[in-house]
Amino acid sequence: MLPAIPTLPSLEALTLHLNSATTSFRALLILACHLSRETCHRLHKAVIKEDGVLQRVKANLKARMKSRCEHLFEGNSRNETPLKNIYTELYITAGETEGVCNEHEVLQIETASRTCTSEDTPINCNDIFKPLPGQNRIITTVMTKGIAGIGKTVTVQKFILDWAEGKANQHLDFIFLLPFRELNLFKKQSSLHSLLCGFYHELGDIEDANTIAGCQVLFIFDGLDESRFALDFNQNETLFDIAEEAPIDVLLTNLIKGNLSPRASLWITSRPAAANKIPRKNITKMTEVRGFNDLQEEEYFRKRFCSDAKLANRIISHIKTTRSLNIMCHIPVFCWITATVLWEKFRDDCKEIPKTLSEMYTHFVLIQTNLKNQKYHNIEETDARRILKSDKEIILKLAKLAFEHLTKSNFIFYEKDLRECGIDIKKVSVQSGLCTEIFKQEVGLYSKTVYCFLHLTIQEYFAALYLLYCYTTDNMEVLKSFLNDTLVEEDSLLSKHVGYHLDASQRDGPGESLESDQLEYCEEISTLEEEPEEHCLLDDEAVEGSDSESSELVLHEKPAFHVLLKSAVLNALESENGHLDIMLRFLLGLSLDSNQILLQDLLPEMESCAESVEETKKYIKEMLRYYKSPERCINLLFCLAEINDNTLLEEVQAYLRPGNHGGKKLSPEQCTALAYVLMSTGILHEFDPKKYNTSEEGQWRMIPVVKCCINALLSNWNITEKLCGVVASALKSSNFPLQKLDLSYNYLQNSSMDLICAGLSSQHCKLKILRLNRCNLTAECCSALESALSSDSSHLRDLDLSDNELQDSGVKLLSAGLQKLETLKLSSCGVTKEGCTSLASALRSNISNLRELDLSDNDLYDSGVKLLSAVLGNPHCKLETLRLSGCIVSEEGCASLTSALRSNASNLRELDLSYNHPGDTGVRLLSAAREDPHFILNVEHNEECYLKSGLKKYACALTLDPNTTHRKLSLSNSGRTVICEADDHPYCPHIERFDDCPQVLCREVLTGRCYWEAEWSGRAVSVGVAYKDMSRVGKGHDCLLGYNDKSWSLRLLKRRLYICHNNTNKVIPVPSSCADRVGVYLNSSQGTLSFYLVSSDTLTHLHTFHSTFTEPLYPAFSVNDYSSVSLC
Repeated sequence: MLPAIPTLPSLEALTLHLNSATTSFRALLILACHLSRETCHRLHKAVIKEDGVLQRVKANLKARMKSRCEHLFEGNSRNETPLKNIYTELYITAGETEGVCNEHEVLQIETASRTCTSEDTPINCNDIFKPLPGQNRIITTVMTKGIAGIGKTVTVQKFILDWAEGKANQHLDFIFLLPFRELNLFKKQSSLHSLLCGFYHELGDIEDANTIAGCQVLFIFDGLDESRFALDFNQNETLFDIAEEAPIDVLLTNLIKGNLSPRASLWITSRPAAANKIPRKNITKMTEVRGFNDLQEEEYFRKRFCSDAKLANRIISHIKTTRSLNIMCHIPVFCWITATVLWEKFRDDCKEIPKTLSEMYTHFVLIQTNLKNQKYHNIEETDARRILKSDKEIILKLAKLAFEHLTKSNFIFYEKDLRECGIDIKKVSVQSGLCTEIFKQEVGLYSKTVYCFLHLTIQEYFAALYLLYCYTTDNMEVLKSFLNDTLVEEDSLLSKHVGYHLDASQRDGPGESLESDQLEYCEEISTLEEEPEEHCLLDDEAVEGSDSESSELVLHEKPAFHVLLKSAVLNALESENGHLDIMLRFLLGLSLDSNQILLQDLLPEMESCAESVEETKKYIKEMLRYYKSPERCINLLFCLAEINDNTLLEEVQAYLRPGNHGGKKLSPEQCTALAYVLMSTGILHEFDPKKYNTSEEGQWRMIPVVKCCINALLSNWNITEKLCGVVASALKSSNFPLQKLDLSYNYLQNSSMDLICAGLSSQHCKLKILRLNRCNLTAECCSALESALSSDSSHLRDLDLSDNELQDSGVKLLSAGLQKLETLKLSSCGVTKEGCTSLASALRSNISNLRELDLSDNDLYDSGVKLLSAVLGNPHCKLETLRLSGCIVSEEGCASLTSALRSNASNLRELDLSYNHPGDTGVRLLSAAREDPHFILNVEHNEECYLKSGLKKYACALTLDPNTTHRKLSLSNSGRTVICEADDHPYCPHIERFDDCPQVLCREVLTGRCYWEAEWSGRAVSVGVAYKDMSRVGKGHDCLLGYNDKSWSLRLLKRRLYICHNNTNKVIPVPSSCADRVGVYLNSSQGTLSFYLVSSDTLTHLHTFHSTFTEPLYPAFSVNDYSSVSLC
């Protein structure tokens, strides 16, 4: 029994309200107008009348779809396998990998496979329209992303088959599969009803087009990336009538927007790069196919060779031990290719089993060509040369098609494309496994054949084959196109490219000059050679000069083969989306003599390429050393593996073995290999690049590891905006498990913070802890941070913004987004009484969950503390820990806190008032206010001096120690000034005296929090701290301030500033008006040592060291070349 049609208001009545309706209500009115009373009654009668017809059509359509989907065609339409026998459940997840990715799709899938976590939501293909647990909404439009060959179409096929067999989704009356590659063929206008009838002639029995609109219908649009429609959702006309004709483009946008057939569900599949063709507002659920995980991969091979378990085990073992093959086997199509090749190789007991992509695909082409000859010419051939010779013409034409269209990013071909490459359609149709054709003919519509390579990587293999063929046949036209018409002399290739990717730190850095100058001072104080200026900054003219000086040769004659290979490397590196990465690997692999032997009857004879390959290996390693893109560098590692060079990976694996670290310093290229090895091990609990002995550039190479770790410790890392983009991508992706991120002590500009905040706002972000200490953030960043914190999907619970000049205005912005935070640290953020007002308001809110608040080293005074105290007794305030160390709190502020502590509603369990001056009375009041024995009260350093503003509250009096003073140094001003002089002073011998380096320590030991200032003059001065047992004898690193693990310093050398520790030095940018006074702040308990330039009362932060100080520290100074230092 069909339900009764409800009474609807008349069209005239609805129209009266249309102009005054809101936007959302207007949309409902339009829909109501469309489904007027008359339309609904007509639809109701049609459904009753045609109920029998409808059931018959539905049954016929199910039978047809079952017949179409019950077999899986691997390779070509004549090689069918029952889907239920071979189908392996794919790893499908809710969510997506967001952000722009500049990796090739094949490399993306490896990253996704490594980062599957327990928090991912695997989805059975039949449940794709079901809401996730905890969601309460109707899913109408699903987008499923996945790289080429990952299994999107097979997933659709399984979904349809289970529906057609009555196993799942029986609430659906019809499923209409409409692949974009076939929709592309329709050029004329059509109505939705006519389009469906063209695809599914069974629908012709239904007289009224509106009958289908009243059914539960699912439209599946497979292969959005193959669409040749503009899909202009803004400009296309609006369409409601399914019988009205319009261009296919218009039909599609109106279907997706819900105008046509609003009751219908839609499922769209796409490769990642094309998914953004559909506006996100029109998608109710995003999903991603990640292919096979390791267990599913094994399951596939065991099902494939179910009658020969021994063979299946051999194949699985071979794949697991071959890194590049193991990566590719996350792609189902490659599993089939691998199974095809390895089955034959193991069957014939071949000694040489393919281990690289090039070897695998070359053997695959040979096998498929031989199968074609067996089937169509009754010829079974085992000799590779004769196999290729028989099909040389068609293979080379397919290679030309592959190359020309790969450079245009075309992956679907029509008859016109094939004819342009001289391909005989009939020959292509029997070229088993190399091309697959889709031919569909419907009454009244166009009938055309669509072609594509079985997988993108096969097209890339043939493209590389064609480029190699053009080189061997001197096809200068293609070579000129590939080499952009000009070719730089081979010796200039590296310098031309690298010149744009190096900065000063990668050339003759200041560190080397600084060390040599320091040693020189110890040896001969009175002489000082000038340091070349170009050591500090890359000369723009030099870069331009290198470009202009590099002579270019117009390509009139064939270049050396290694120059072609190097140019291919450059082309791949310069590709924005990595679309040439795999082709490059194939080109390099096909250059090996072993592969050329297999292809010798396909390619003209070449001299041995061994020397060119060796030359290219060296070139790739040079690029690995200097090129800055971590993703590109990892692909270069695969390129080396393709030409059988795994030395970098082997070196890193040896380095990682227990006890092998030693003092070895990793090069940047080794760090690229290290990143890959770390990522290959699965999810890391913690990643800290600083624990590896390498340069800053080497550390940057490891940034991709962030995508595979739970805790990323990237503090004090000089992170760039580009690297922030990688981190933001990790935050956005549903694949990545990042939960803790430490970006402290990095100079993050507003644009970098915008990237991070965009990642935090993503629905997929799992981050719980974020450290942003001293990142040069200002109030401008707080608006984006507040937005991210307020987002419904935010998981952030712990935020540290200490040592940023947020001021009260920034705190006011942040306070609006504190509902979910449990810990907030705002130490030394320039907060005053006004900021306390905003925070108190947030704490008073009934939705506040804040448990810990750190406001240390802010000038709150008693007035600010009173505001906070007033809210501590509020029942909505959940604060358990309050840190007010160094906030200029006196007895008056303590009285307010005492009152709050006595309140029964207060949840406070810990109060830090160290480095304030509550006085004895204040301490007594606070101690008596809380009888709980577990209550923690810290009132250490209770002195009046701490009622000063800023760091000066921690000022300490210092005097220079004459027993440590070098003989060239003269002390004066009661031991508070030191100057370097030409003559020696007759100091008495002392065990603590520096005998070669002009240095001196202070008498006073530093503990807790200490601050002091010193004025310097001259050209060579160092200010810092040192352990007392720092060596005093000799002039080696053990004695030099900042050149060992027992000292830290800031050095002024010829008007340049350097920070130095443990034989590592780094240039600090000098402000335009460099002051002659430096401030030093030590917080030994926190393990920080900070340097400032002091001008009037303004402190400009220069650098902060982070260390675990294991011994008492003493102020230390190095004074050279008639320079001087005076303690202030």
